[in-house]
Amino acid sequence: MDNLNQTFLSCNVFIQIGVTHSSDYSMWKKNEYASNGVRDFAEKGEAWVLMKEIEEAGEKIQSVHGIFSAPAITSGTGQTSTELQVHSRHPLVSFVVRIVPSPDWFVGIDSLNLCEGDHWMEEISVDLYPYDAGTDSGFTFSSPNFATIPQDTVTEVGVHNRKFCSYLFIVSFAETPLDCEVSQWSSWGLCRGPCRKTGTKIRTRFVLLHPANDGTPCPSLEEETGCEPDNCV
Repeated sequence: MDNLNQTFLSCNVFIQIGVTHSSDYSMWKKNEYASNGVRDFAEKGEAWVLMKEIEEAGEKIQSVHGIFSAPAITSGTGQTSTELQVHSRHPLVSFVVRIVPSPDWFVGIDSLNLCEGDHWMEEISVDLYPYDAGTDSGFTFSSPNFATIPQDTVTEVGVHNRKFCSYLFIVSFAETPLDCEVSQWSSWGLCRGPCRKTGTKIRTRFVLLHPANDGTPCPSLEEETGCEPDNCV
């Protein structure tokens, strides 16, 4: 937790890192401990560990769909924009944006669901406020690293019960074509047919994501081939 004795006159932000993901993944959460990746990004703007954490989560449990970033806002007031992709299995958005200068402060969103019922939100705006990563106890905004021991949880920053340095996050959707996604083929089934004649066997696959907005239609979900019948005497 930071105990700062300077007035925060302007809020400059570093490059944003975000992900679209499923409910199986969490980049950060209020009142929980920040990961090593979030700590390094909030304190030093170093993204390598955070990117590794994101990639490993995507590989292990297929919970991360995409990674996105946006240019920095280099003055107290400004705008920045980026593009990101979501789909039905990964409708959540999370990101962190480093505040410069600060010991370990960031603004961000944790698991914002862009799907409302059975349709995507056309537009959404969210007021964002600073968070303390709970990893650096520097006494000024530009002081050298002074690790918080033991580490504290992520908490919302306020001065005299007043929130400050707010950011507005706005999402608008374009009708991006979604191509059909199918699973891998199953193993071939048993060969069936009369003895001493050519039989047939079948393998199947299933739809992972149905096409939308004029995306590529689904291919055949069943394939058949000739074979010699099994267990034929």
